[in-house]
Amino acid sequence: MSTTTRTAAPASERQLGFLRSLYAERDITGIDSPDWDTVTAKQAHNLIDVLITRPRIVAGSTVVVAEVSPFPAGFYAVSVPGDAQELAFFELDIPTEGRWAGRVFLSQLASDNRWPVKGARRATVMALIAEDYRAAGARFGQTIGRCCRCHRTLTDERTRAAGIGDDCAGKF
Repeated sequence: MSTTTRTAAPASERQLGFLRSLYAERDITGIDSPDWDTVTAKQAHNLIDVLITRPRIVAGSTVVVAEVSPFPAGFYAVSVPGDAQELAFFELDIPTEGRWAGRVFLSQLASDNRWPVKGARRATVMALIAEDYRAAGARFGQTIGRCCRCHRTLTDERTRAAGIGDDCAGKF
């Protein structure tokens, strides 16, 4: 009976390149550098998971780099030049916990569907909302009938006219 030895797959060039960039830009305090010639795909995967959560190093000091939004997470309605519809509806999400904490996600809403907004369109929409985010939020609530912060149904004339519910109004 013959026995076969199973060897671990080596890390791909793509993994190694990404790992090297993470080692160069992240705080690696307490993490040993791997033996680049023998690192396996599994080891590379695990190291990437650890390093991606580490803060970035900028000019010799450690800082956590996070995107910054000039307005809070919520729902907004703006007129985007060149769009066929008069108003377009968007959700801005800024997770506060987990892997994506501090990232800014913008999605366009259409019926029950959501599509990520990226590139030049994202920059355009973010600028349009930033011009007057309170008005863009109110426009969303007034048009859709849902709170521009928490997306709950607005149940009376006053909150619908404001586009925001009583609970969220103090936080916006």
